[in-house]
Amino acid sequence: MGYWLDRVFIVLVVAISAVYVIYALGSMSVKRRILAGFIHCFGLRIYTLLSPKTMGCTHCGVELQKKNLIRQLKQSGQADQNK
Repeated sequence: MGYWLDRVFIVLVVAISAVYVIYALGSMSVKRRILAGFIHCFGLRIYTLLSPKTMGCTHCGVELQKKNLIRQLKQSGQADQNK
């Protein structure tokens, strides 16, 4: 059982690392897709708890951070459509 658990853990670590590298080195559209997938899978609340600095408001509550993130995502989607 320990053998399979080790294998699963290693696969998860490698997969998470690969996604991080793609996110860090990718273009803005790749970053938006990864972020949208992250929010879709884990929810907006977990995203705002894990990375409050992306909202520019580290002392704000979770609800305000969620509103800011939704506003930013809508604005970036509108900017993509205008191109």
